[in-house]
Amino acid sequence: FEHGLPGHGKYPWEAQQRIPLVMRCPQLLPQGLRCRALVETRDVAPTILDYAGLEAEPRFQGKSLRPVIEGDVSEIHDALHLDIPMPFCEQEQARVTITREWKLIDYRPPR
Repeated sequence: FEHGLPGHGKYPWEAQQRIPLVMRCPQLLPQGLRCRALVETRDVAPTILDYAGLEAEPRFQGKSLRPVIEGDVSEIHDALHLDIPMPFCEQEQARVTITREWKLIDYRPPR
């Protein structure tokens, strides 16, 4: 009931958009590694497939986190872009862009 509404992860509020991703695989991933890269849940499947030595499906929109985990790069996304329904009217949407320093919510009411 954050902000007085049920549910989680479907509104553009900070507490629902900036959450940690915790991964555990002692055989492959370094213990205690912390990365500050912007990631999305859609990056998980390409990461698992990458470590398994398999190609990601072309329709997958995420990216493998392996370069971040192995220290080759510090970011794989410059920004994250989300289309989120607004809490009080399902027909209303907000386009949200998140970077390391900023979050832009572009809200346009329905016509």
